[in-house]
Amino acid sequence: MLKTLLYNYYNFNIQKVYTENINRCGLNPNGVFWNSVESQYSRFEILLDLINEHSKKDIPVIADVGCGYAEFLNFLKKRKNFRLKYCGYDINSQLISYCKKRYPSIYFAVSNAPIQHCDFSIMSGTYNYSISKNIKFWEEYIFYNLISCFKYSRLGMIFNLQCAKKSDIINNIYYTNIEKMHKRLKEFFDKVFRFHDSKAENDVFFVVLRG
Repeated sequence: MLKTLLYNYYNFNIQKVYTENINRCGLNPNGVFWNSVESQYSRFEILLDLINEHSKKDIPVIADVGCGYAEFLNFLKKRKNFRLKYCGYDINSQLISYCKKRYPSIYFAVSNAPIQHCDFSIMSGTYNYSISKNIKFWEEYIFYNLISCFKYSRLGMIFNLQCAKKSDIINNIYYTNIEKMHKRLKEFFDKVFRFHDSKAENDVFFVVLRG
């Protein structure tokens, strides 16, 4: 009961904060708390490499959770012969309305997790911006969402977090301790791998696969 109340409270405040920031900055990286297009795309490159490495299908179905204004889809469309089936989810209805206008033939929905089965749920920066200063509560929120995503993910999940020597929240950005997060993930999921890339040196990428 307490976790559900916490989840609903955080969701309400996240929607409010993002709507205010979008109205102030516009639909661009700053509007969704990214530093730049370059930082977005460097992470997209890594995510796509990890999807291709772990997918067992020629055309995997990808659920982009926390899709924002669907820039990952725009990134994919710029690549020649990309072979993914894409759908997008976000808890902010303003963002989803924009996505539907931007890509009317693509499935988008207001949700914290897939509501249709996919092969992979991916989350690029989805849990980095914290509206809480309480690390324990924010991590509970992250796991609440991860468990929801995993239920509809046939192959698994891929997501990234900012990392540091100790878990912390600084200027609303959540930083995870890699070892502690890996250990906690193993409590919920059987196969958990972590990955680093120099293109995003301050990030850790986790790959969670079904057994």
